[in-house]
Amino acid sequence: GAGDTLYGAQTSEFVKKLQIKYGITPAQGYFGTKTRTMLNAKYKCAPETGGIKKPLNVISPNGSEVFKRGSAQKITWVHQNTSTGTVNIDIESWAAACNVPPGMICMMAEQVSRRIASGISNIKVYEWIAGETADKSMALPDGKYVIRVTHVETGITDVSDIPFTIISGSYCYTFNTNLNLGSTGPANEALDSVLLLEGFNVKPDQSYGVSTRTAVILFQKKYGITPASGIVGPLTRAKLHQLYGCNKHVVISKINPSEGKIGTTVELTGIGFTPTSNNVYLASGVAASNINSESGTKLKFTIPNEVMAPPCNSQVCAAWYSQTLEAGTYPIKVVNANGTSNIVNFKIASSTTPTSSITIISPNGGEEYIQGSSMVARWSTQNVPSTAKIITVRLRNMADNEYNLISDTPNDGSETVMLPTTLPLGKYKLELKSDIGSGSFSDTSNNFFTIISGATTSPVTPTPLPYIRVVAPNGGESLLTGTSTEIMWQSSLKSSDNVRITLYKGSTRVKYLTTSTPNDGSYIWNVPSSETLGTNYSFRITKVGNDGLFDTSDASFSIVKTQPSDFKPYTGQPLTYSRVIELLKQAQTAHAEEAVKGFMNILKAMALE
Repeated sequence: GAGDTLYGAQTSEFVKKLQIKYGITPAQGYFGTKTRTMLNAKYKCAPETGGIKKPLNVISPNGSEVFKRGSAQKITWVHQNTSTGTVNIDIESWAAACNVPPGMICMMAEQVSRRIASGISNIKVYEWIAGETADKSMALPDGKYVIRVTHVETGITDVSDIPFTIISGSYCYTFNTNLNLGSTGPANEALDSVLLLEGFNVKPDQSYGVSTRTAVILFQKKYGITPASGIVGPLTRAKLHQLYGCNKHVVISKINPSEGKIGTTVELTGIGFTPTSNNVYLASGVAASNINSESGTKLKFTIPNEVMAPPCNSQVCAAWYSQTLEAGTYPIKVVNANGTSNIVNFKIASSTTPTSSITIISPNGGEEYIQGSSMVARWSTQNVPSTAKIITVRLRNMADNEYNLISDTPNDGSETVMLPTTLPLGKYKLELKSDIGSGSFSDTSNNFFTIISGATTSPVTPTPLPYIRVVAPNGGESLLTGTSTEIMWQSSLKSSDNVRITLYKGSTRVKYLTTSTPNDGSYIWNVPSSETLGTNYSFRITKVGNDGLFDTSDASFSIVKTQPSDFKPYTGQPLTYSRVIELLKQAQTAHAEEAVKGFMNILKAMALE
């Protein structure tokens, strides 16, 4: 030090280094009990023969306490050698050691020292209202302080080892980072201060220890923050900001539901909602304005079909007044006196229900049926489950008279019905009707068909139903990759009609081989070498323009890889008996076509010899 009697910045800095050297925490440059004990152990003179053996010790406040201004506190001390006499109690401001380069002047704040009590009995406890001094006109500012207790008769004095803090109700701190066990720094000290104000037992310092974590868990449970993990994350920081933040915060932690149609009631859960005047923004406008929140943690509003433009004070944004909401995902935020919240998303589902339909395939006009015989009705449906029922199958003649045939038949695409012998002869259309829920849909034959008498003297040839029949491959075949395959079919279609050929694997469409080819009964498909190998393949041949008229292979076929042949045909070398045996063995193991060619070579060679 400077070798004078002043405990200044330079002395404080050397004490701080000494504390670091000997592991005294906190190393703040303050000469307290821990530092005195260490120095006494190393340099204390021989015990005195009389007088006070130990100094007077301040017990509390003595270690980073935080007192709210106006709260009732106790100043306690011990004086081992006497309980007589009187003491003076003073409060002194504290500042950390000043760290400046050598030669620079340390600009320290003005030190404050105020008398709390004078000449009171040495009873080792004093009831004190935090922040008050003997001179009521001299208010103490918020800050860090130490208590000094002096025995008037002997002059022995002691001060708090570690400063404590006095704060008023306007205390605030901005928590910008998450905190967890092991964290260090000013934010931890501020956290401990807040936890003390909340009534939890912690020791304020710049480290996040076990006692801090325990208090954080209790804080989280107190305010319903889940999970109560003891980690100061975004939700806990948001609550701290709401209670003690220098700038208030609004946070949305949950939206329920997160998806729905126009008119859905949505509940937002979070913190920072004000009792009145909460505005919910959705997309580019206001979805709900001036909403109340009694708890400060819940808001409810309804998804509108349009949002209004936010308040506008310039002509630039006066081009639109509302935005119609369609299906899609939109951002939601809350704006109130505490600020603007984070964004959560809500998905507006389409209010359009997929259209269901039924289409009659046959009879669809021009057919003839004999009175009293059977008729096969065929149809196809869109967006209708197979479990639905065709609730009405009836005929309607040209006079608009109805004749019900059957009802509640399965939606399987076809139904054989009997035409009653009492059904009047004439022209009719078929009508089918089904329903899903509260909606119904129907179809009618495009044109009239005829019901004739079975007693006619001239033979009647029934109009054949249109058909397509897959001939080959029709099940059990193995198609080789890299080779050509002929797909064949029969049909009652016109030669001018076209068909579509589709490759399926099971019930899954693999690809279209052709979307339109002439109805000539044959199509050559070059099986790609890269085609996926496997079983359960089939072909479907469909009339272009009528998806309800098709046929599929009766059974599945396989696609296999072409295997190289080990057969070597006759090359002109002399054909001995052993050579013939060799060629026959090769022919036996080769593919059939190659075996025939090989055998023909053998016959030719034998004929030549």
